[in-house]
Amino acid sequence: MTNLTILSANLDFMGAGNYKRSCEKITNFLVSYTPTFIALQEIGTCSKNDMLQDNDLLEKLELHGYKVIPHKNSKNPVNSRLFYKNSEITFIKKLPLLYTEFKNRQSGGLFRVNNQTIAIYSLHFPLYERYPHEKKEMWDNSIQFASQAGKWYDHVILAGDMNESLINRTTLSDKIIEMEKYMVNASLELPTWKTRKLDHIFITPNTKIENYSTLDNQFSDHKALQLTFSI
Repeated sequence: MTNLTILSANLDFMGAGNYKRSCEKITNFLVSYTPTFIALQEIGTCSKNDMLQDNDLLEKLELHGYKVIPHKNSKNPVNSRLFYKNSEITFIKKLPLLYTEFKNRQSGGLFRVNNQTIAIYSLHFPLYERYPHEKKEMWDNSIQFASQAGKWYDHVILAGDMNESLINRTTLSDKIIEMEKYMVNASLELPTWKTRKLDHIFITPNTKIENYSTLDNQFSDHKALQLTFSI
């Protein structure tokens, strides 16, 4: 058995909060948990309030041994990114989109550890109020993928800001329950944004959870998620 860790965090490059932060401080927080994978959401070419540059953040993570899955990037701060520790795992290929819209909100990679395959996506679902039809379709496509993924991969992880909550329920919160028919919601039922839990990590049932934490931080209005699992 091998233990691996994924850390998922919405960086709030939209600038909802008033932070004293830098790319170096964000990087130090992320790498302090020594994750194998880092799934980031709400990152863009430049943050709205404090002008953080995503290239600066990417370069600092690379200095710590992380490589990023290349994917379409929007100048607006709504992108998802997926990083992996190059020395710990074997990268196989970039995975296709789960949904044809919102290309910049989905970043997926296929990896191999101990002759087992792990498919991981960093996802950032849009707000229902802005894209009701598209968001439902993105959920339906993701659930369809989850229902079949065990046929193709040994382990699957869907991590990110889904913008739906079963705490103080949101419009499409039933989609979380649908997803749980096929995957385990590995994150505890604790709020990650104000009084709602918008951030989730879903894993395949055969993937063993070792520990999980909801992490306070000083750079975002979202709490981060940390999951250690074994395969």
